[in-house]
Amino acid sequence: MSKKSPAVLFLAGCLAFMACQAQASVVIVGSRIIYPAQAQEKSLQLSNRSDHPSLVQAWVDRGNEESSPQTADAPFIVTPPVFRIEGHTGQAVRLRFTGEKLPEDRESLFFLNVLEIPPTKADQEGRSLFVVMPRHRLKVFYRPATIAQSLERLPALLELRLSREGNDWLININNPSGYYATFVEANLLAGSQSAPLQLQNSLPPFSSATWRVARSALAGQPDTVQLRLVTDAGGSLEKRIALKP
Repeated sequence: MSKKSPAVLFLAGCLAFMACQAQASVVIVGSRIIYPAQAQEKSLQLSNRSDHPSLVQAWVDRGNEESSPQTADAPFIVTPPVFRIEGHTGQAVRLRFTGEKLPEDRESLFFLNVLEIPPTKADQEGRSLFVVMPRHRLKVFYRPATIAQSLERLPALLELRLSREGNDWLININNPSGYYATFVEANLLAGSQSAPLQLQNSLPPFSSATWRVARSALAGQPDTVQLRLVTDAGGSLEKRIALKP
């Protein structure tokens, strides 16, 4: 059996400790938040699955993954901003919009951060430890009253066109709506054949993108795109959309 150097053993120990510490105990009910313009506030439920209490801090940012409660400048107040959840109990968190002027013809996207600060065991006090604090980020969609209909009507609004460039098929997708289109997956279809499309997670309102796939991936002429989009409830909606030339 080969011997590992002290440095390798130390690194392995650090990684194991980080993996253990990074395992979140606090879970969030739901995967996204829809905030209608007419709402007074929105509530979110958190629960602690562990046997130990956890300290939690929450704030909303405009898309900066490096944000902190001190730098966050999104127009939302989180109540309570810091709280303790005992083991196997829950806590409701409320979001309230502060009234900043936002576009009225489209959704505005923000992010709710939920930072879990794990407890320190008695035998760890006074020691220098590298603790990884689990952090959740949920999308918060502020939805003006002008587009108050359900997101399920979005697939009917998307426009897809097919073209060729060299050895690739190009699929241009246009989102003429005020919704964010969030995709789970997309496949290009030619009869019974399909090829996965490499796509970004979401398409903002009134924007377009181009998806590319090698022509060799399909034997025939593509005619349809199969999409799975995220719904308001966090589930998925599957839709087949015919391609336009």
